[in-house]
Amino acid sequence: MAKYGDGSRYNSGAKYIIHGQPIERIIMAKVKRDDKTLPVVNKCERGDEVVAASEGSALLKPETIAKVATWKTKNGNLRTAYQLQQAAAAEAQRLTAAANTVESDWNLAAEAVFAGIETDTNGDPDKIRTLKCVPYEPGAKAGPVTVTQVTNLVVSPGDADGHLDWMCDPQKGGLYLVQTSPDVVPRVWSIQESSKKSSGSIPGLPSLTRVWVRVAIKGSHNTGEWSDPALGIVP
Repeated sequence: MAKYGDGSRYNSGAKYIIHGQPIERIIMAKVKRDDKTLPVVNKCERGDEVVAASEGSALLKPETIAKVATWKTKNGNLRTAYQLQQAAAAEAQRLTAAANTVESDWNLAAEAVFAGIETDTNGDPDKIRTLKCVPYEPGAKAGPVTVTQVTNLVVSPGDADGHLDWMCDPQKGGLYLVQTSPDVVPRVWSIQESSKKSSGSIPGLPSLTRVWVRVAIKGSHNTGEWSDPALGIVP
């Protein structure tokens, strides 16, 4: 069977003139495949055109006609999916615009309430606090920062043997305390390091062992609860 690129000809009577020399064959052509990069709507249009021209064509064998029928179904499926996606995108835009309007209304209503609270309390911060609002006192000295439990502690193998890396959600106003325990029950915790940052590396651990890590924050006002322990494998 003749194949594209093997020198076969589909019309031996025609000639190419190349560098002034007649070539008595026309190489078999292939379908130009530029459809893969087309937008979906153009893909569906291309499918409509080819399917309409191919259905029942005497040029095509039954096997190819069957493939055309399958493609026709897939083409319809693609058009339906695209239309649903476009409708969903339009609905999402509408809902977003509506939500933004509602949020703007909420902001205006909140501003009106807060302005009333400021007026009715004469700006007394203690009275403002009784109404579950946070007073803003320009020039007032900030009070002590209360730290809370460390969250989202993650432990991973370090870049060097015997090291574990750790990181957690950051908090303001504290020193991070890091403890480790061998993978035993009950756990035996020992202080490893302290850090001003919410991440670090723990050195000097036994290689190829399982080690639990937990972190707490020591603030100027209090010390937060220890994080949920995280298990790491020491490289």
